[in-house]
Amino acid sequence: MSRFLVGCGVVLWTLTVLDAPRWAVSQEQSDEPIAAPSAAAPESPPPAAAPSAASPVTTAGWSFPVTRATDVAAEQAIAAALDSVADVAFQETPLADVVAHLHASAQVPIMLDRRALDDAGMGGDTPVTFALRGVSLRSLLRLMLHELDLTWMVRDQALVITTREVAEFNLAMRVYAVADLVPVARPRLIARVPSDHYDALTYDALTNVIESVVEPESWDCVGGAGSVELFERWGTLAVSQTAENHEALEMLLAAVRKARHSAAGAPGPDDGFAAVPVLSEQQLVAYRTIQQALEAPAECSFEQQPLQEIAQWVGETYRIPVVIDRRALDDAGMGSDTPVTISLQGVSLRAALHHMLRELNLTSVISCEVLKITTLEEAEKNLQTWVYPVADLIAAAGSAPDGADRHADDYYALISTIVATIQPHSWDEVGGWGMIEPLSPWQLLVIAQTQRAHEEITGLLQAMRKARAASADTLPAAAADMSAAPPLQLRLYETSGLAVDQLQLIIQGAVAPETWGAGPDQGAIFLWGDCLLIRQSPTVHADVQELIRELQILGCGR
Repeated sequence: MSRFLVGCGVVLWTLTVLDAPRWAVSQEQSDEPIAAPSAAAPESPPPAAAPSAASPVTTAGWSFPVTRATDVAAEQAIAAALDSVADVAFQETPLADVVAHLHASAQVPIMLDRRALDDAGMGGDTPVTFALRGVSLRSLLRLMLHELDLTWMVRDQALVITTREVAEFNLAMRVYAVADLVPVARPRLIARVPSDHYDALTYDALTNVIESVVEPESWDCVGGAGSVELFERWGTLAVSQTAENHEALEMLLAAVRKARHSAAGAPGPDDGFAAVPVLSEQQLVAYRTIQQALEAPAECSFEQQPLQEIAQWVGETYRIPVVIDRRALDDAGMGSDTPVTISLQGVSLRAALHHMLRELNLTSVISCEVLKITTLEEAEKNLQTWVYPVADLIAAAGSAPDGADRHADDYYALISTIVATIQPHSWDEVGGWGMIEPLSPWQLLVIAQTQRAHEEITGLLQAMRKARAASADTLPAAAADMSAAPPLQLRLYETSGLAVDQLQLIIQGAVAPETWGAGPDQGAIFLWGDCLLIRQSPTVHADVQELIRELQILGCGR
């Protein structure tokens, strides 16, 4: 997308925002309870420790739709309906009747994209069997439509159920204010240096994270339809994406903001350096509730019991929504009536499910406010994104007493440790699905991985922090030795054709003039052929490097 089009998008956004407020962003059971299988379990889950995760993130105030003013009210109503709790129980119900029921209960326009369904060989008579209670309409739609390989989008004041192919090319544009997430660029020492050479570079890390963890295959850089463009002057990103991906992006940016404050030591209700999940408030409440249930004790004794009945028993006994991923099981040649035989006592529900499902090459994941039983292959694709503050494990840039920059080295070492020890074959660099991206200015790691991998990463970081604390008694002596090192360092600069004698005078006169001199604690410049050997502090070295680069861009001294 050209910069002209991006500018037009921002103008449209401005007109829209000034006139209107911001657009807000299977349990196999029937209505009649069935007899529980033969198993002993508590009537309600006992209390369990909440998972180590920060409080829910908020997306308000940072995202603005590019839409007609007349559409804003309709889109706000649809967003509110998607957040409302929904209960459904369909048994071989035609899809058209399902949509009519949802339309009546949600009280917002919901319709079928019949043309798209016809092209996909489907119709309004496609049968739907799905039952679920106590989750948001948004999660219910995602789970139910997943089984039909369909999705939804908001178009022309209605929620439209359509195919994934159509949704991927009917994108909505939003403008995101992100200036607070990008470090302030170092002021240019020479005003004539084009801004394109510097300012846009500060946004690279953020856009790289966005394109890596928000539906990576959907962006134009890899052949998709979505795009993200920077309007640098006002620190905004114009993003064209599907409605679902916009929601994911809003939550990602909100999680980065929350984790950044945690990394900076800002006061808050959370313990220091708690990982921040990219989840909405509803999703996080459901996540914690299901996590607590999984830690409750379980006594299971099943003999050739259908998986469907066991899933229902778990849901009713532990009061959590449980869904069987029928589509994934069908692809694996299995069904919800697959018989299960297991007998376990004295273990948690998590452990019992793990042992029971492993025998079937299945597993369970927390997704869309439910505990989903699915295949191992599908679970590997069901990634969750968490933002990890790691400031306490990373040295500040240029902070080493010997003048070396430990920041990048520490980042590389930490990432390498995680990738090498936590499910090594699951990362994208070796053909897996997991991704890890640094946001070094804020000392964060953004990681998209499976639920089990996140649990292991959290454990690894906690163990590293405990090991560091245990080594605290040996650190002061080493720190004292390092603090005695000279604060200045020598660096050799290639001048690439610049006149070194003139450059020496320019540097000493333009960059921290008061720091140069003949003393051992003062900066100095030595000519070394066509190079400059400079003794200075890391801060002054950064300014010297910037000045030389700007002179090279301008072609001065040639």
